[in-house]
Amino acid sequence: MLDKGEKMGQFKVKLDKMESALGEIDQLMPVLQQVAAGITLVRIQMRMEIRQKERISSRLMMLARELEGEHNRMRQMQETGHSIVELYREKEQWLVDAALEFLKRLGIGNLDGRSGVFDGEGGYGGDQGDLIHNKSGKKTLFFRVGADEELFDFVRQYDAYRDYSDEEIINLYERINEEGCGYVAFVNTVMTKYEGREDAFMRDFGFPLYDENGEFNFNRLLIDFYAHTDDQYFLNRESGADALVNDKLLSYEGKADEFRERYGVDLYENDGDTWSDEARQAILDEYEGQDTASFESGGMTILSMENRISEYISTKEGVNCENKKVFPERPFSKNEIDGYINKGDVINILAADFNLYREDGQLAQGDVGGHWMSITGTTEDGRYIVSSWGEKYYIDPSELDGNFCFLINEITVNP
Repeated sequence: MLDKGEKMGQFKVKLDKMESALGEIDQLMPVLQQVAAGITLVRIQMRMEIRQKERISSRLMMLARELEGEHNRMRQMQETGHSIVELYREKEQWLVDAALEFLKRLGIGNLDGRSGVFDGEGGYGGDQGDLIHNKSGKKTLFFRVGADEELFDFVRQYDAYRDYSDEEIINLYERINEEGCGYVAFVNTVMTKYEGREDAFMRDFGFPLYDENGEFNFNRLLIDFYAHTDDQYFLNRESGADALVNDKLLSYEGKADEFRERYGVDLYENDGDTWSDEARQAILDEYEGQDTASFESGGMTILSMENRISEYISTKEGVNCENKKVFPERPFSKNEIDGYINKGDVINILAADFNLYREDGQLAQGDVGGHWMSITGTTEDGRYIVSSWGEKYYIDPSELDGNFCFLINEITVNP
């Protein structure tokens, strides 16, 4: 018992705080419920993933078996393909001959008449003499009349000719007439590849493929090629050094004493006919360290032509050209010529001491000196059809006596 003086311990319930705590519990309950539901969902998903993993594993196993089967089938195809290739190689010449015969029956065996470049309308290919004969006008006592002034302006856009007077441009036209056959041959090549592709030509060369009369812009392309490469040797490109050595030594033919005085070595070996190794090295030493060399050679050999084509095409963004030099012991046969043309290649021939004939067999020009021409096809009797000076001529390959070679251009124009 408690004494009267002692106080009983107090017990008091604070209802407001209890209600507050109960409120917090009310808030926590749905959270706990959500967590519980989430855990349940995770558990269900885990079960599903386990089952999915089992299905995936089973499917992967099936795919592996299918791929193994595909591998075996591809191996069989590969073996069959190798057999086909070997069989084709054995029968290749027969197939080529049969294909050529088929193409001939369709009338597409030649560029002659099939390409607008060689249709005879507006000329049969380019003409190195057209600039001097038809675009120069006539000089009167005080001034020149009838010249193609727009073409004069076109010439003056090139740095080398920027300050040329009209008469200096005429002299340029004269030089092109004298030595431009190789340049024109390649111009023909380019035109056949861009025929009907005006946008691509404008993109790559910067002027229209056709002139205001709808004819091929032979002259502008000729000037462009000539202005970029004439008398230049690009020593880091195909045949550059060989072309320079060849042309420099050719310029000393019959001048052995002059060569020895200039370079201090003999031009010829002891046989008096073969250029000496010392002479070749002397020319190379003269241009050591240079990327480009200048030398007035007058026309192009097959080496300088390949070199200048390689450099020129490298400046054009949308086109590639592979060149193939051929020095055969005999002229190409009819089937060989037709085969190259039907593959899309263009054949240019450099020949000397030969005859050019008209279609009727009459002699057009005899004993022609070193001259480049575009081969556009062959006749039934095996003669070459060629483009020269913007005209159609014929060559009898049996008359070519060793003084000939071929340059085959494989040109690819990007879309």
